[in-house]
Amino acid sequence: MVTLPLAAGPRSAASARTRAARHPLIPARCGTFRGCYALPLARANPEAGDTVIAPNGASRSITLRDARSEDADALDASASSGRLPGEHPAVIARHGQANDDGVLRVAVTDEDRVVGAQHYRHLDSTQGWLSGLRVHPEFRHQGIAGMLLADAIRMAKSERLLTLRYSGDAMNEAVHRLSQTHHARPRGAWVSFERTMDASACELGRAKPSLGHAATALGQGDRLRALSLVHASGRSLYAESWAWRTLDAAAIASLIQDKHAFLARSGVGGWSLALLATHPEGEMEATLYGTDPVCAQAVLDHLKRTACASADGVDIIVHVPQDSPAAGLLGSLARRGEWRPVTEHAFRVWEIELTPRESVRAKT
Repeated sequence: MVTLPLAAGPRSAASARTRAARHPLIPARCGTFRGCYALPLARANPEAGDTVIAPNGASRSITLRDARSEDADALDASASSGRLPGEHPAVIARHGQANDDGVLRVAVTDEDRVVGAQHYRHLDSTQGWLSGLRVHPEFRHQGIAGMLLADAIRMAKSERLLTLRYSGDAMNEAVHRLSQTHHARPRGAWVSFERTMDASACELGRAKPSLGHAATALGQGDRLRALSLVHASGRSLYAESWAWRTLDAAAIASLIQDKHAFLARSGVGGWSLALLATHPEGEMEATLYGTDPVCAQAVLDHLKRTACASADGVDIIVHVPQDSPAAGLLGSLARRGEWRPVTEHAFRVWEIELTPRESVRAKT
């Protein structure tokens, strides 16, 4: 997959750090695999093996196991070439504390050659997130991606999670077929944009007149109203470190408590809501919903002012539903060079329901 050319111009140090962090499978705090996975992961998963059939008819034995320190060079070398088609690095790179809340699994041949990998972690007691699912180009179309996905499903079920999610290019048929095979359901197509708020951008932003629809921070009394607006628009997920989580009453209450929820409303029923994720200094990530482009512009202006209030050189990343007015607004701003598209195509979030059928029948 080819990324759209980004607008030329000076980039801040924070922007450079963000670019480095978006390398496939490398957590934001690492420069290489070795930086994060210098030691074997503490979680010990049993090895799983199977036989796959190559396009030439030859059979190969593939084993899935936890990544080891000696795998670091192979994973670093194949990071850019082995990505599963349709999964963009920017969508999968931010893994958080991989050694603390996740496990890096690799697929290896009889010769212990790493030919595939994935990173699995649980977001909370009910949700799991899979990222970095990748297969070496020489070993594609042999069922290895399906083995890795099935392995993640097994781990999620062993932890009694209810859902497992991942994302992929909305235009990629291979990801679509893989998802159908494992009974995953789509949870919306999204697009992402970014911009760097350096000193010059902040100065221009302060000089720009503000619109009449100002964005305001939500209070706990607004929790149900915010949930009803988002759910009525057909969205019930939000992003944190490029992992899509369920937006429920507990999640919105936590975001409001941290002053990470902002709403702009017009006098004719239009609205736009932004939910901010927690990030280190120098980064800001927001999920944006809404029905009105003017309100969306007001929320974007608020995000820029917030970024400039914290420090110069802040990178803002905004995720919006593909079919929303905010997506059209950001696309127009990107054509003018004010924002940059992160991916060439929209990406789709997929969700696998892990509730055992026996439990469902028992409840009914």
